[in-house]
Amino acid sequence: MKFIRNNSRTQEQDDVDLIRSYKVSGSLDILGQLYNKYMHLVFGVCINYLKDEELSKDAVMQIFEELILKLKVHEVQNFKSWLHVLTRNHCLMA
Repeated sequence: MKFIRNNSRTQEQDDVDLIRSYKVSGSLDILGQLYNKYMHLVFGVCINYLKDEELSKDAVMQIFEELILKLKVHEVQNFKSWLHVLTRNHCLMA
């Protein structure tokens, strides 16, 4: 019988390392890694609130554009949760 390992702690640490690297370098390639990892989750939240595919696609791009600045000024411990709140707030203000 195979046990399922919980990789959430490792994933959180990977996110923290990526954010730390992004803050130091400002590299959009690093931000692109976070985009690739979480784009589908952000889109899911957007479609849930906005109920429109095109508006949701636009919102995803706007949110990740916001990250360019917001990640440099905020101290993020749990990126996935923080991104979810950011996404929800963005959609509620749209």
